[in-house]
Amino acid sequence: MLPSMAEDISNEPDFDIEPKDNFDDLRASVKRFEELFGSDEKAKMLLKQAESAIAVAIDDVEKAREQAEGRFDDDDWDWRGRSGTKELPSTDSANRSIFSDVDE
Repeated sequence: MLPSMAEDISNEPDFDIEPKDNFDDLRASVKRFEELFGSDEKAKMLLKQAESAIAVAIDDVEKAREQAEGRFDDDDWDWRGRSGTKELPSTDSANRSIFSDVDE
């Protein structure tokens, strides 16, 4: 259950915060479960698995964040020589009516 929750969080992370911060609530829950079930060996094993799943999910979010930042990196664009004006249409299309194909 907890590992699937970590996966769910990693599928829709908030990139505006640090990747590990997406999992604060889940990590706090794991910590509370550890306090409650600290003497139960099976529970300890399951909670260790949950912690491992959270660590993997954090790595996934870090990678996804890096990819997202890379897609929008302005350094990849060469803005030199670009102006805010549009090119004028060629003279052929400037003299044509929007109905020219119907008129013919």
